[in-house]
Amino acid sequence: MTDAYCLSNFIDFSQHLSQPLRHSNRIKYTCFDISDNYIIFGATSGSLYFFNRGGKFMHLIPNKHGPVTHLSISANNKYVAFATQRSLICVYAVNLSAQAAPQVIVTHLSTDQSVQVSCIHWTPDEKQFYYGDTRGQVNLVIISTFIGHSLLFNMSVHPLLYLDAPIVQIDDFESLLLV
Repeated sequence: MTDAYCLSNFIDFSQHLSQPLRHSNRIKYTCFDISDNYIIFGATSGSLYFFNRGGKFMHLIPNKHGPVTHLSISANNKYVAFATQRSLICVYAVNLSAQAAPQVIVTHLSTDQSVQVSCIHWTPDEKQFYYGDTRGQVNLVIISTFIGHSLLFNMSVHPLLYLDAPIVQIDDFESLLLV
């Protein structure tokens, strides 16, 4: 490997990204994901903070289900899957309109709150994602959408694998699931 890479046009976004938290010492960012359109942070408050790729704050999605521990943006930016410290897995249908109420669906990962999501991986079609947890279980979550008077969506969880170690990473290649 003789290829040389150079980071150019570096822009420091730290001032922009810390702006929404400037009035609170208690709230901290806990995780993040980046897509073509968004930078999204999960926080100790349970909220999701949306920024555009230029670092401008766009939207705050409140969440009452506890601190966000992991999050993942779907391929076409339609959904954000996130996990909380209370062993919940949630999906937010991205709609940054000020008039629309946030649509978040929630399911319990486990009654044992020591079980935590350790990774989330979306499939390219945005119809499903996989998540792994600290007890070694891999689950498939299928998203169903119903377009009527308003967008309604639902999710179903299907256990796939039970392994003897915590799940560290999930990926896919063609028809293979890599765990």
